[in-house]
Amino acid sequence: MAIGLDDITVILPARNQSRKTTRFLKSPPENIELILIEASEDSTHDIVKSTGPHYTTVIRRRGAVTEARSLGVETATTPWPLFTDVGVEFSEGYFKKLADRKPRPDSRTEALARSLYDLLQRVCVR
Repeated sequence: MAIGLDDITVILPARNQSRKTTRFLKSPPENIELILIEASEDSTHDIVKSTGPHYTTVIRRRGAVTEARSLGVETATTPWPLFTDVGVEFSEGYFKKLADRKPRPDSRTEALARSLYDLLQRVCVR
C-alpha cells in the first residue's frame, strides 16, 4: 500500500518569514494538508491564508520550534507528518515520489508512526 498525499501533513513552524513564505507556498501541492504554527509580527499569517494550499490551518502561538512541531502533530488529521522550514523549496515531483513510496510491510517506522498518531488522537483534546 502506497502512502497517498492524503496521508501527509506538512508542518511548518514560522516566525517573521513573510519574504520567504510566498516562494515556499509554491512548492507543496494544492491538495496537501498544511499546518502553519506561527508567531509572526509581520504579514506571514496573511500570506499563508491568502495563497496557501486549500487544506491549510494557521495556528498563532508563540513558543519554541519543538512546541510548534508538537502542536502541528496534535492538529494533523493524517498519520504522516512532514516537518519543514519556510526556507525549503520542494523539488518538482517530490510529493509524487513520496506518495508513490511503498512502506515495507515489516517497517517498524510505519508501525511506530501509526501508533504515535493513534495515541495522539486519543490523548489530545481538540
